[in-house]
Amino acid sequence: MGDRAFINSSYGGRQSGLDGEAIMAAMGGAASTGGPTPPVSLLSAIDAGGLYATWASGTPPTFAPDTSPVTVGVLRSAFGATAGAGNTVGAGTLSENRIVTIRKRNPAPDDGTLTADQVVLDDYVLASDSVSNLSSTLTGWKPVAKHRYAPRRLIPGDYPVAVSADHRDGIAAVVFSVTDGITTLTQTVTDPVVANRTGDKGAVQEYQHTFLAAAMAAFSGRVTRNTKVYPRIGVAANVLNSADQTIETRSFCDQYDVVGPKWVIYVDAAGNDSTGVARPISDDATAAASPVATITGAIVRGKALMPNSRVSGLEIRLRAGTWGPPAVTSATYQDANSAEVILTRDPAVPKANVTYSYGTAGTWFLTYLRFADINIVRTAAVFIGSQLATGTGGQVVFRDCNIDLGGINNTAIIGRPHYYEGNCTITGIVGTSFTGTGNCWMQRGNSASALGGTTITADCWDVAGCDYPNISLVNSGAVPESETFIEGSFIRTNASTGTGGITLAATANATVTGIVIRNVVDEYYGGVANTGLRISADGNGSNTEHVVIRGLTLVGAHVAGRANIGYDESSGTTRRTHRGWHVEGLLAGQVNNKSDRFVAVSDTTEAPNRIGAWPVMYGAGFRGTIARYPDAGNGNVGAANFRQDYPGLSARIATNATSPIDVGFTNYQAVTYNGSTYTAGAGGGTYSVASNSVAKNAFTGGRNKFDILGNTRPANDTAGAYV
Repeated sequence: MGDRAFINSSYGGRQSGLDGEAIMAAMGGAASTGGPTPPVSLLSAIDAGGLYATWASGTPPTFAPDTSPVTVGVLRSAFGATAGAGNTVGAGTLSENRIVTIRKRNPAPDDGTLTADQVVLDDYVLASDSVSNLSSTLTGWKPVAKHRYAPRRLIPGDYPVAVSADHRDGIAAVVFSVTDGITTLTQTVTDPVVANRTGDKGAVQEYQHTFLAAAMAAFSGRVTRNTKVYPRIGVAANVLNSADQTIETRSFCDQYDVVGPKWVIYVDAAGNDSTGVARPISDDATAAASPVATITGAIVRGKALMPNSRVSGLEIRLRAGTWGPPAVTSATYQDANSAEVILTRDPAVPKANVTYSYGTAGTWFLTYLRFADINIVRTAAVFIGSQLATGTGGQVVFRDCNIDLGGINNTAIIGRPHYYEGNCTITGIVGTSFTGTGNCWMQRGNSASALGGTTITADCWDVAGCDYPNISLVNSGAVPESETFIEGSFIRTNASTGTGGITLAATANATVTGIVIRNVVDEYYGGVANTGLRISADGNGSNTEHVVIRGLTLVGAHVAGRANIGYDESSGTTRRTHRGWHVEGLLAGQVNNKSDRFVAVSDTTEAPNRIGAWPVMYGAGFRGTIARYPDAGNGNVGAANFRQDYPGLSARIATNATSPIDVGFTNYQAVTYNGSTYTAGAGGGTYSVASNSVAKNAFTGGRNKFDILGNTRPANDTAGAYV
């Protein structure tokens, strides 16, 4: 079952399912409330939003939540599971505590006075929770998850499946199922593992299973891959089911793959497009002895010889040489039941000797295409491969490829949609040439850097295990920003203008639901003041729901490389709200928040309406934050007020900009600050911390199982990406 649940703790233990008495309750046994239950009179009401409460009697005291916590017991609806075949998830209850952190104040300009009886809790009470029979109306959130294999794979044997998933309260289980409409297999997985996929630069946590070939032998044709993700806390409405989203879209939806035999065809300069043959892999020798001469010939001959006149799952094997794009004429080469065509190399030929070079887009007339284990070179401002004659539609996947974009800047040059499924090295990047605008649905295990050391932007909807010097991650307002997942990656930027690091939720009037940043090093080494992390920051920005940050090392100096998060600062009546944030182990240079006090400096009439940032301002769900420098206003209240009223449990915030908290970084190469001047660093530092660092044992009760190197995190966890 993995790590044990800490039943009746203030935050709970790091684990996947429940165990002990809690799992008995989840599976239908007697529920255990356990632990001390405070007097019913401690609280008399829970606010509808689940964060504020009414003190039942008298004036609330001044609280000391880290040293003398005042707790209230909460009985929570929960899921428990046992790993194994089938769906073994049950519903029950689990006991935890909430901690009262601070008294609630009035909005600005009356912010100098406290409310008579309102207090703030360290985290939310949901409608499905009970605090002495008190509840809110807050229904909670679904997990955020990403598939770790692109769809339309050919499955000739074993069938591996995997997702990354997280939730502010942790994950109880992931249930995989696959069906061809006749036969169905289902498996419950309760614990994540470090994937260890070739090319991963940092640890990627996955829930994995492999349906074995013996069981898959009962399947044929197109199969549907369904995934359900159960949060540790919640009810049926909080379960993420891939079947609820439209298939073959950017959201976490069901996936299609194809079960069937692999066919191969070889391409050789000495081959013949008229007589070359495609054959099942069992007759590989015949195919190898009768190659075609071009990629065009491989596609056309494949259609002529393969079952149903479709190139479903055909593997095109290139021999030594530099190969150009195809010029296929209009025809139906794939249909709704087809697997991807794979363009790869002859296994007998070294990778260095096989290159796909394109100065024209070519015409493929393929809806599903994969480039695997070859070199790719672009020589003109065109798409890497127009899947259809119009250059639109279809899917392109890259795996184990070295890609040179040629230093040519044009928009979205690599297909729509496209997946970097693993172990790709991308060079020659300028402008928008890398990911385009909203077309990149997966970035996994990439090593990529912009030309000339200039920071460029890339889509960050799904980034895992990547190393990105001089690439900032920015989600475009032109595409949905919800369901963003960034993990196990190194983001290093030196931007003197624009945006450094990671920028999310920047679209006015939008509501972004579901952001996960887990085990990431975000290093800013430029010599001017700029942001490292922006989540609904300056300007208008988006409303946010369910933002999860675990183990983020945000490296900068004072306001250079700072975090600007959860603002409600925009002009006019474009107000923002933020709910459901969970931030554990944030190790940052600086953390800023703008709310009613900030707005009151210029508009005391509007200030009382700027309380949508209060959950972030009050540190709801925050634990173990270390800010090496004070906020941009140096902790002042007034014209330069950027600070949180309460930064969350176990927080350490510097009080002097010239005396930052020293966490003992192994090799600091980011921007430095001497109290008046910023100096650029070299970049590429190592940000593990010394054994006696204040970042060590910084907080307890985290739900991040591993660090960026794949080490298991201890119960007394370290702030930042490393343990």
